[in-house]
Amino acid sequence: MTRQNTSRATRTSPKRIAIQGRKVSNMPRADQNLPTVLVVDDEPAILRMLAEVLAMNGIAVLTAGGGAAGVKTYRQQQETISLVLLDVQMPPPCDGPQMLIELQQVNPLVRVAFMSGSTGRYSAAELLELGALRVFDKPFGSLPAFASDLKELIARTQPKRHAGSEGPP
Repeated sequence: MTRQNTSRATRTSPKRIAIQGRKVSNMPRADQNLPTVLVVDDEPAILRMLAEVLAMNGIAVLTAGGGAAGVKTYRQQQETISLVLLDVQMPPPCDGPQMLIELQQVNPLVRVAFMSGSTGRYSAAELLELGALRVFDKPFGSLPAFASDLKELIARTQPKRHAGSEGPP
């Protein structure tokens, strides 16, 4: 199978999910305070599946088809992104750990979780030492449980806001 590295980022909200121009689901109007996850994976099918499942579970989603596109999207929208979900193994020049390093240069407080069927040359402990909050195994068991785990991770690691403050931290 040929892997495709797209440089286009897309946003999926729980209100409506469009995959290749096809409406997949229509949900009630989303609260503007939904957590937003940037999902970065070089497999288009994984991006589509995660966008749909996360949106159906109350998480707004941005997707990027590779490391360079993910870094660009994060730079442009970091104030709205609650968590970055990265595939560990992506084609050079920017695999998941390299992308984490680049994201940390943009924002040292970036919140990142990895996902992978195989972490390759990296151990889970090394990924956590780099600054990841968690490493999820692919394939995911129950997708709704995975979405719930992500929401819990976001809630647990979200910076606390002071009373009266508005906007992103």
